[in-house]
Amino acid sequence: MNGTQASFAGTLVDEWARLGVRHAVVCPGSRSTPLALALARDDRIHLHLKLDERSAGFFAIGLAKEVNSPVIVLVTSGTAAAELHPAVLEAHHGRTPLIVCTADRPPRLHHVGAPQTAEQSRLYGDAVSFFFEPGLQLASTSRHWWRSLASRAYLESMHGALGRGPVHLNIAFDDPLLEEPEELPTSRRGMGWHRRLTAAGHTPEVLLELLATVRKGVIVAGADSGDPLAMHEFARLAGWPVLADPRSRARLSLPTTVAAADAILRSKRFTEIARPEVVFRIGDPWASKVIAEWLEQLLVFDVPQVVVHSSRRWPDPMRSASFFSDIEPSTMFQEAIVRLGADGHRDNKELARRDEHDNDSTTPDWLGLWQVAEQTAQQVFEEMLEEGGDVNEPKVARWLFANLTSSDLLFLSSSMPVRDVEYFGPPRSDPLVVESNRGVNGIDGVISTILGLATARQLDQARYSKGLEESTGSTEGRRRIPIHDEGGGSGGGRVVGLVGDLAFLHDVSGLVGPGAVGVDATIIVFGNGGGGIFSLLPQGKLLEKEVFDKLFLTPPEADVVSVARGFKVDVEAVSDMDELMKTFHEPSEGLRVIYVEVPSPVENAAIHEELNFKVVEAIEEASNKGVIDA
Repeated sequence: MNGTQASFAGTLVDEWARLGVRHAVVCPGSRSTPLALALARDDRIHLHLKLDERSAGFFAIGLAKEVNSPVIVLVTSGTAAAELHPAVLEAHHGRTPLIVCTADRPPRLHHVGAPQTAEQSRLYGDAVSFFFEPGLQLASTSRHWWRSLASRAYLESMHGALGRGPVHLNIAFDDPLLEEPEELPTSRRGMGWHRRLTAAGHTPEVLLELLATVRKGVIVAGADSGDPLAMHEFARLAGWPVLADPRSRARLSLPTTVAAADAILRSKRFTEIARPEVVFRIGDPWASKVIAEWLEQLLVFDVPQVVVHSSRRWPDPMRSASFFSDIEPSTMFQEAIVRLGADGHRDNKELARRDEHDNDSTTPDWLGLWQVAEQTAQQVFEEMLEEGGDVNEPKVARWLFANLTSSDLLFLSSSMPVRDVEYFGPPRSDPLVVESNRGVNGIDGVISTILGLATARQLDQARYSKGLEESTGSTEGRRRIPIHDEGGGSGGGRVVGLVGDLAFLHDVSGLVGPGAVGVDATIIVFGNGGGGIFSLLPQGKLLEKEVFDKLFLTPPEADVVSVARGFKVDVEAVSDMDELMKTFHEPSEGLRVIYVEVPSPVENAAIHEELNFKVVEAIEEASNKGVIDA
């Protein structure tokens, strides 16, 4: 194993020691050897040996109560782990922080009668606020996340959803158990891998300091980002770009908006020139893998990343965040605006004064770099995805996002629709409500979700109209606003869904039942042969066509148009953009499906690749000309 297990154990212990853990209670056992040795080798942690696991757990509780910080408890596999249960229950109800580590046998020894092997996964149930099984660590394993795991276990024990309490790591180790550790992965200077900042109604000072003093900052905004105008006002004063996911409602036609981030950050040259000094990640993550990988790459340059989410979730799949805070984003930006004052960063003011006296200056400032890249990308999109003519998925997504009104609601199915709007949707003059089932990112239930959204809107509108009638005594001259009107009273505007053919057929049972067809909603269905997203993944590039087609392309044998008509749904099939736009704007009532035949998944992948290639090419050409430069 080349010392990988020992390095993993050593990293956990080093991170815990850096965070302030000073006590560990260890019971003798073979399977727990790698972690026991790591604890014994670290003189920052005082080691307490106990023969009985039940006693060890309560001894650790006593230590934790006195030192007011987490204590590590380590036992071997089997009944040893079960013996800790009474102490875990007491720590849970007594709000005492423990980091409970149970060693486990490797997966290959489970369910085959191997000795000292039991089901330890979630052994303590709801008595722990955080549970994780890291699995066997092999030589090829990515390692930066080891510190993230240790840091999170510490923070969850101190600041979990229910306050302080025990957490549980069930760690499998395999032979050989006696190894020497290799070089440990890099730590963060002066702090643990993660840090939780409790808001208590006001922005933590460390975050205000970053917002008010760092010139080269970036905001990455997703769903639940708070007031988009407060965010952009701060960005204007600070001179920071806002990378705005469509669901953030911040993808607005403002100088601080960057909508084409996925394409822009594919340019290696741009990521070298425009490396930020801090990133504030507000709300939920983008769907973009490119942005996630860019954030992970910033770890190499020790760029602080702040996750601000009003819930107590942990939206950090790349494990790159430095700070987590539950401050309400709008409150944070408003307080940062006050801290900045009316003129913004001192460095930005000095830069403005310098440019006033330098008429030959053509090098953009920090925000200007992003503005030029955004303008370059949008110009490429406009030229390649102009309205009218042939239809394809990026073109429909861009057109739809741009042309809905602020009173409309757009629902996006997972897989390609949510990504295409994220990649290609342009900045808008007003916010648009965009919804998507991004909890677990599946295509299940999308038709039912759209119908639920539309039903709620209709009920809200009916209550609004009834209240108006009762207050005036008359409804003459007023009517319920049909879905093709632009705005109006409470709940006015269209509910529009954008889904693939597989997603539509997957939830076609949602059309069964009272009132389903009578709900006002328009669903645009891409007829793309199913499984289009896989053509954009490595599977589509590396597998032989016959194998790929068999395993990943799932063309539906059912005809969407015929199926919809079988449920008495109003259906129109269109074949080009002009026909789609005309059909979409026609007045309608009740549920309507517009079926759009689009290029095959292979052709769709080629369209995406060409769009991204053209953006990167244009950005690097601008860089060569000095228009984009550090």
